[in-house]
Order: sequence, then C-alpha cells, then structure tokens
Amino acid sequence: GSGIRFKLLLNTLSGIHINAAAQAVMLAKKAGLDPELVGKVWMDDLGPASPATNLLLQGMNKGEEHITFAVKWLEKDLRYAKRMAEAYGVDFDLLNDTQEDYEKAMNEGLSERDWTAIIELYRKKL
Repeated sequence: GSGIRFKLLLNTLSGIHINAAAQAVMLAKKAGLDPELVGKVWMDDLGPASPATNLLLQGMNKGEEHITFAVKWLEKDLRYAKRMAEAYGVDFDLLNDTQEDYEKAMNEGLSERDWTAIIELYRKKL
C-alpha cells in the first residue's frame, strides 16, 4: 500500500543523499581539501538537511562502523523504487544512478556493510 511506497521514496532520498555526499567528499579530497575538515564544516556550520548524510560524515573518518541499514537492503529498496518509477512513467535519473552505484558496491563485497560504505567505491578511485 501507500506505506511501502512511502518507505521506498524515503530510502531513495536517503540513499541519494549518502551517495552524493560520498562523491562530494572524494571530490574535495582530490581537489586538495581535507575531507575531515570539509565534513566537519558541513555538519557543524552548514548542516546538511539529511540525517543520512550526517551518518556518512560522522563515520567517514572513524575506524568503527555501526550498521544502521545494510547496503544490500538499500539496493533492494532502490530497485523496487526504480520499478515503481517506471510503472508510473517517471524518469528518475538520480534514483537510477544511485541504484547502479549501490549495485556496484554489492559487487565489490560491501553487501553486509552499512549503507554509508558507498564511500569505499570512490576511495578506490583516488
């Protein structure tokens, strides 16, 4: 019903936020900025709107990882949301790109890791 559709949309938005933040952090690093400082400024001074983004920023420089939602479960929800968008004739490029990135993360062995582990895809490219 409407509850599952809402859940899929909420998880889609959170997944997009986390993926975008991970890519932005890696771009910051490549551009010579300190990713830890960038993350701190975003959290403390600019305050990203997404609590999911804050999870990524808080955990990216700590050695510990608390699994709040596994990559495999988010990727599943993104696939279902993608099917929902297709069924309603909605072209949702951000959803499509994010689902593909989480599928890559699964193929890289990150399935059981927290959804913020998507940053590992971009770290490998540095």
